[in-house]
Amino acid sequence: MVYVVVQSDFDAVVRDVVTESVERDSFWVKVGSTKSYKKAIIAVQKDSGKLIFTSQDADIEFKKLLKNRYQIVLKNTPDKEKIIDLRCVSYHSKPMQREITSFDIIPSSEKDNVTLLALGDVEGKLKFAEINSQTEISDLNVIEEAHFADITKVKFFPSAKVLITVGLDYSAKIWSFPGGENPRTLRKQKGRITDVCIVGKGRNILTSSLDGSIIIWECGTSKDLYEFRRIKSLHDGVTVIKLRETDSKPHEDETENHINSHLFEAEGKICYSGHKSGTIAVWDLYSQTTLGEYSSLDGSPVSALILEDEYIYAGYENSFVRCWSYNDFSAPVWERQMLNSQLTGSENIETIVNDIFYLNGEDKLLVSWSDSQLVALNAKNGEGSETYFGFDTSLRINEIKKSGSEVYAAGKGGLFLKL
Repeated sequence: MVYVVVQSDFDAVVRDVVTESVERDSFWVKVGSTKSYKKAIIAVQKDSGKLIFTSQDADIEFKKLLKNRYQIVLKNTPDKEKIIDLRCVSYHSKPMQREITSFDIIPSSEKDNVTLLALGDVEGKLKFAEINSQTEISDLNVIEEAHFADITKVKFFPSAKVLITVGLDYSAKIWSFPGGENPRTLRKQKGRITDVCIVGKGRNILTSSLDGSIIIWECGTSKDLYEFRRIKSLHDGVTVIKLRETDSKPHEDETENHINSHLFEAEGKICYSGHKSGTIAVWDLYSQTTLGEYSSLDGSPVSALILEDEYIYAGYENSFVRCWSYNDFSAPVWERQMLNSQLTGSENIETIVNDIFYLNGEDKLLVSWSDSQLVALNAKNGEGSETYFGFDTSLRINEIKKSGSEVYAAGKGGLFLKL
């Protein structure tokens, strides 16, 4: 795979030329592999209203295709020519001073063209904000000590009036939005809480923990209803959980389960849990039974998980991304290792996959990993298809979320991007 890093203030360089603040300017690009790279200086100027890019390296050509879409053509390679597609982020800001460890975003149910935003940081601060159609962020509320340490997950309920956060203080907290009242705090798990899933409209939620448990909660009473654990390894830490909705109906004997009178909208919902062992376990939420497991291939912990169409896409701490089929537990459909490159100066060769996001309509996977790269892979075969740039690539991206048709990302240094 070919890696690309573009000067982080590329958009400012181009904007100065477009607005004719300067007649000519330049920026650098680095192109290479895990072992070596080439750096080229690209001059940019305007000619008859069009942007002209001129590389000082004859083997590297840089050109514009469409708005925010660019291309690098590598010449004199073993394949004669290698084309790398690039996409410049459309917006970036820093709404928080410290690292954004988790965030969520949802369209407002009360205001047109307004998106609601909740951000958690590395010090336990929780910020509520809204974004207008011009991508201007307006703060609504700040809770300085929502948790005693990192906020590891932030999730809106479907109503957009309530959200839940989990933190390193072993607690899950429910908040009103934007008022910030905290009517419920859920505590039971003995290890760090790693993820949360909201069931249906939110009368039940799931939390996962490094103590190996997944707990089903009833939000109205703060009651823990049931605890899942892997039978083969009761304390295999759970790193991530996701829910999939199916058309399956429960058997009559399953409806007699004593906890089901406290379960709402659970029929047909399947829970997938990624574990420290690298295993992905599958559970029926309504019957509380295990449906199978995707075995670990190398013992590396699962770090990211998404469910789309007929496939499970999983990221791992040793930089692998694997595609699994719902119908085949035996082997992945494909795998791709996102090895670190020398472009960012990192000394680590293996890197953690921080998040994976599926781009509807494009059949692509957005993958962020620890050397601050953000790329799109072909969801069918894992081949690299596009590299994102236009932001400070020394800042790691922790999460990627979507609201309506817009995709956002956030991470280290308070970085917040609109992709």
